[in-house]
Amino acid sequence: MNPITQETTPLLLDGEHVAQILGILMKAIKRLSADDLALIANGQAKLKVVVEGTSTKVVRPQPADSTNPALQALAVQLEQIVDREAALLLLNQDPRVKLKANLVSLARIFAINVSARDRRDVIEEKIVRSVVDSRVRSEIIRGMAGAPTVPN
Repeated sequence: MNPITQETTPLLLDGEHVAQILGILMKAIKRLSADDLALIANGQAKLKVVVEGTSTKVVRPQPADSTNPALQALAVQLEQIVDREAALLLLNQDPRVKLKANLVSLARIFAINVSARDRRDVIEEKIVRSVVDSRVRSEIIRGMAGAPTVPN
């Protein structure tokens, strides 16, 4: 940077710099699991490079945002489920929420508050409680046809 004009000088990368950067990226990619690589390859996660000061930091895959059509479709599917166990099974087995971050994005679609310290099972429970349990309680109260009955 030129201190007088505050202009940055464009950096021309030579072959050596490109090779160093690619080497750093390859080391980071090799540390990822096969599942994470598959999610990146099919667009459900992103590989994010963050430059801090003079070092380059490669961050774990980030989920696609909450407008992700796959997560929106899963949200619609969850809204149609009337059974807690089926909803929990779907959340445990669906590849769209394999990453905890995608599960957090799904919770945000439903406007569910999730703490960064919440474990995966806690987030799943919050989603099921918010989506399935509240609807079932409402149907029982209103006495809708097909609603589960309260055991005596």
